[in-house]
Amino acid sequence: SHTHDHDLLTTDTHVQVLDQIDDGIASIEAAIGRRPDLFRPPYGQLDAFGEQAIAERHLSLVLWSVEAGDMQDPDENAMYSSLVEQLDYAGGGLVLLHDVKWPTVHALARLLDWLDAKKFSVVDLPTYFRATREHPQPYASRKELEDARGAAWRKAHPPT
Repeated sequence: SHTHDHDLLTTDTHVQVLDQIDDGIASIEAAIGRRPDLFRPPYGQLDAFGEQAIAERHLSLVLWSVEAGDMQDPDENAMYSSLVEQLDYAGGGLVLLHDVKWPTVHALARLLDWLDAKKFSVVDLPTYFRATREHPQPYASRKELEDARGAAWRKAHPPT
């Protein structure tokens, strides 16, 4: 679920937050006959009240680690280059794209070809969650992870 109207939940009242979450769940359930179990907050923002609300509804929070910025900049080439740089640097990740703009669709097609050529695996969310649960990150914090990524990047890309 992604709410009903894509409101920025951190600026809504508590009643509005609950309505957005519950109406989004109800709409999905009405459309596909199954209650969603994943939740991605609009703009990736959720405060403590919103976190509690999705936990009470037994929804798993899904965010991303790689973003194209496709809603701000429709340049297909810049989008593709940014995605490649981020994925190459991080060694993979969860990519946020929006399928409502053609440049994004074209950049995705190019990105999938690049991922295939680099032997990356493209997986669905359940597979991703299973793999990360079986092999959790060995880092205590986001900073520690980013420092390790930076060191690995510098080692693999020495200055010329």
